[in-house]
Amino acid sequence: MCFTAEVSLATAIFEFLIAAFILLYYRKSPLTKLIPVFIVLLGLYQFTEFMACTIDTIFWTKLGFVTYTFLPALGLEILLRYTGKKHNPVLVFIIPVIVAIVTLSQNVSFESTCGTFFVAARHLFLNPASVALTLAYTVYYFGFIGLTSYLIIKDYWKARARKKKFIYIYALIATIVALLPAVILLVIFPMLYLQFPSIYCEFAVVYSLLALVAYHIEKN
Repeated sequence: MCFTAEVSLATAIFEFLIAAFILLYYRKSPLTKLIPVFIVLLGLYQFTEFMACTIDTIFWTKLGFVTYTFLPALGLEILLRYTGKKHNPVLVFIIPVIVAIVTLSQNVSFESTCGTFFVAARHLFLNPASVALTLAYTVYYFGFIGLTSYLIIKDYWKARARKKKFIYIYALIATIVALLPAVILLVIFPMLYLQFPSIYCEFAVVYSLLALVAYHIEKN
């Protein structure tokens, strides 16, 4: 068992507990109920890393990829629902759904390697050999995160209630803190490119904690 597996399992349990606590303690909160779903997906990805490093099956590698592929779309959906913006959820989720269908097909090859701290995955959408698909996937992933961040900042300036402003601040901090360390590591050590999802989701545990703070602020 690699060290990554132990860290991933502990992180998954922590995130599942945070999601359960939010659902039980803040079940009447006006904040969107999709936030616990986001946290569960983070935990599920960590669990797939644990399983991939212990059982080593393609199923868990593919499930992990599908799981974190939905995170940017779900993050955007959460913000759109919270702010009451009219939108078509189908357009938000169409890309990750297509990626999931392609990924789960038997013809797509997947490889994963457990490192000392992170899991490296090589597949159709994260592979230097498939430049077009890798670029398209990267644009989707960072594009949705960037759009979510932009809308958070835009709505922050429009918000009049102090409580809402605090929630937007925590939402932006959660997005930046979860993503920025992984991006910095990627810039400094380009060889970590195939390990980006693993790095990102390890730091994304901060999202769970800040989401808990946001629920507390909303309640009080």
